[in-house]
Amino acid sequence: TVTVTSIAGGTDTVRIRIADTGNGIPAERRAAIFEPFVRGTANNKVEGSGVGLTITKRLVEAMGGSIDFASEDGVGTAFWIDLPIASAEVDI
Repeated sequence: TVTVTSIAGGTDTVRIRIADTGNGIPAERRAAIFEPFVRGTANNKVEGSGVGLTITKRLVEAMGGSIDFASEDGVGTAFWIDLPIASAEVDI
């Protein structure tokens, strides 16, 4: 199960939280999870190349934000992204 929530983080930030109830990220992979080609699992049944979190981190930081996570083996993983709220109005 995956849940996505967003909450105000004060007057100048918003937090987006993405959590799952999967297997979690093994402790030995957590320190490098945002590095290119590092996958959260060695399970070959799960598709992916290991670049999604690297790209996500770079994009979030380019927007002045930050990304982090917590994971527990057998319980799941929660990622959160903190982004600044734009202060100027934009006409669309």
